Amino acid sequence: MPLARKEKTAIALAVWMQLVILFMILAAHANLEIFFALVLVGILVIAELSGTSFVQTRHQRYTRYIAGAGTILFGMIVAGKIMEILAA
Repeated sequence: MPLARKEKTAIALAVWMQLVILFMILAAHANLEIFFALVLVGILVIAELSGTSFVQTRHQRYTRYIAGAGTILFGMIVAGKIMEILAA
């Protein structure tokens, strides 16, 4: 039985996250902020590639909400890093 689009999306995201974790372990540099940024990039790419042109299913809408929330959190991380640099 072939996989549904939302199952393929979930599998692709899980594989991406595991690859990011693997490379962080191999590089011996585990940083939560870098992990979050790379996972966000993966979510954005997968959301864009899994979408259709004219019809938006429920899971695609939720994926876009998650990507939007991730983008806001990423902006907060960047703002915090800028504040650290300016304070030093």
